[in-house]
Amino acid sequence: MTENNNDAAACPSAIEFGRQPPVGYDGPAWGARAIYRGRAVDILPNRQGFAGPEGKPREALLSWINRTALPKIRAMVKAQSLDGSTREVISFDSRGYHIEACPQASHGYLYLGAWERAVGAGGGAVTRSERQATVTRSERQAAVARHVADRWNAKHPVGTIVRYWRGLCEGEPSGQGPTRHVATVVGGDAVAWVEGCVGCVALTHVEVVHDEVVR
Repeated sequence: MTENNNDAAACPSAIEFGRQPPVGYDGPAWGARAIYRGRAVDILPNRQGFAGPEGKPREALLSWINRTALPKIRAMVKAQSLDGSTREVISFDSRGYHIEACPQASHGYLYLGAWERAVGAGGGAVTRSERQATVTRSERQAAVARHVADRWNAKHPVGTIVRYWRGLCEGEPSGQGPTRHVATVVGGDAVAWVEGCVGCVALTHVEVVHDEVVR
């Protein structure tokens, strides 16, 4: 684990929030400044952003972040008891992508950044076929997620009372309240938006209490 200050001004693909990709990197990148308290990582919709090209490469990166990288980072900060006063950087690499996180001695925030690692299965640069395979998987996942969100919206109007879990779907829920927006797709996952809940919650982690709408 190493520290990397990542000067945003020196990077042509600078991200407004979070950790910055290496200088000269021009691919898709994501960054966020998350709330970090009690080893819990809460990512706010208005404290994250993208840089680099839009389209399928960005969608593929976002799918990896939501499905693989963020669960891994959340598990790592808990396992390592990462303190909010440290400048230690933790990182994770898989499927040609890289994510890193650091409190940057902020005592309350966790700064994250993710981008393509540009290393293929053979140890060299990512090949066109490897990149296309990732994009194809992302497209399939997004299509399924849109179908799930559409079915949810057809059955449960905005205002439906739900309970939700932030971690594993077991034990006491993390909270309960009415939905505040129709279900949408974020990073290849169908998600719900619940009053009093920071950010969104995957529909797989939401349970309807009753369909009485709160207005």
